[in-house]
Amino acid sequence: MINIGCWNIHGLNGPTKHMEGSKQFQVCKKLKLIKQQLKRLNKDHVGNVYDVVIKSKADLDMCQRLLDSNPFHNSLRAQEKIIYDAYVSVLIVEEMFLRQKSRVQWLKAGDKNSSFFFKSISKNRSCNKQRVQKELKKVFIILCH
Repeated sequence: MINIGCWNIHGLNGPTKHMEGSKQFQVCKKLKLIKQQLKRLNKDHVGNVYDVVIKSKADLDMCQRLLDSNPFHNSLRAQEKIIYDAYVSVLIVEEMFLRQKSRVQWLKAGDKNSSFFFKSISKNRSCNKQRVQKELKKVFIILCH
């Protein structure tokens, strides 16, 4: 359990011991403990964003192939919509991850108005725009049949 408001941090073996040292040292130590738990939480529940996107895309492709072979199957249409909605939400998570990653790289570069930042943002926008256009074409094709 992490209760940030009260700084109560419980590890796997129960509550942590009282920390000795200055207040600044105690805060730094508690932040390190929180960081470890947040990393574990991220790994357990989110995992590798890229793998999740690839798996979601493969699921959507498989469902759409089945739907192509049997276009009047209503339960397949409903399943395709559910899978498509899940795929879109995974793409949003991936986009947020990439934005955070580009911000970190941008801050490491040191200049908030660096050419690196603008190149990375325009590249991400271009890729996202192409991805959205491709998905819209697929949806349009599905709706037309």
